[in-house]
Order: sequence, then structure tokens, then C-alpha cells
Amino acid sequence: MSCGDQSAVTGGPRAGTGLIITGARPSVLGGTLIDVTLTDGGDDRTPLLARPIWETWYRGVPTTPNQ
Repeated sequence: MSCGDQSAVTGGPRAGTGLIITGARPSVLGGTLIDVTLTDGGDDRTPLLARPIWETWYRGVPTTPNQ
């Protein structure tokens, strides 16, 4: 991925994070890793209070309603 390829970060035309790649370089950890520098997407973020909900869904669909 080049610095000009935003599709990996923005999710293409349907979904976006609002982040823009401003730089990439070989990682200080070595190997085939890269360090990517991103710009902030602005104020259109999910509130911090919603973080536990996102973390629950990240682990998988809740098994009980209102979990």
C-alpha cells in the first residue's frame, strides 16, 4: 500500500474512519512490518461512553439481549 492508497483506511466509498495516511516507513520492529502515520479524522468519532459496547461486539454478537 502506498501513502496515496486511502482505501485500506477509509474502507472505500461506503464506510470511512476519517483517517488519512500521511506517511509510512519500515517498522522499528523490523521484518516486513511498517509504521503508518495517520491524521486525525476530526470530531466525528464514536463517544468514549460507547467503547464498552464496541468492545463487546468486537468479541462477537452478544448471546443475550441488552448485554
